[in-house]
Amino acid sequence: MLVPFLVGDTVYYCREGFFDENRVCDESRPGTYRRFNLRTGEERVLRTHNTWCSTGEFEGLNLKRRALYFIEGNTFAGTARMYEYSLDHDEVREIKIEAISDVLHISEDGGTLLVCAASCSWRTMSTPARWRGWT
Repeated sequence: MLVPFLVGDTVYYCREGFFDENRVCDESRPGTYRRFNLRTGEERVLRTHNTWCSTGEFEGLNLKRRALYFIEGNTFAGTARMYEYSLDHDEVREIKIEAISDVLHISEDGGTLLVCAASCSWRTMSTPARWRGWT
């Protein structure tokens, strides 16, 4: 388990997939993003990181927006994509930011992200301008 987030009675965390003795990824058991309800003991996979054994960590949590943020893909190859997981709706949606490599800050209201893109230039993405329909 990598760095978890506790929200109410639920822990959200990433679990790495399985590697063989030569550290080769067993693609039939990839990394997963999970939630575990401490009250009921129910554990559920909220997303599978297909073909990757390592999921990375959640980039951040915004309690006002009730969302977790994470990046999947290869940041060095420019294939990384950013996602938002809605705690209330149990949905994962892609945030369209090209060649993202890191999330540096999430505003308190969840409306603005400070991200590092492929060239690592600093820029902000504002909810009304870039995430139309994401409420």
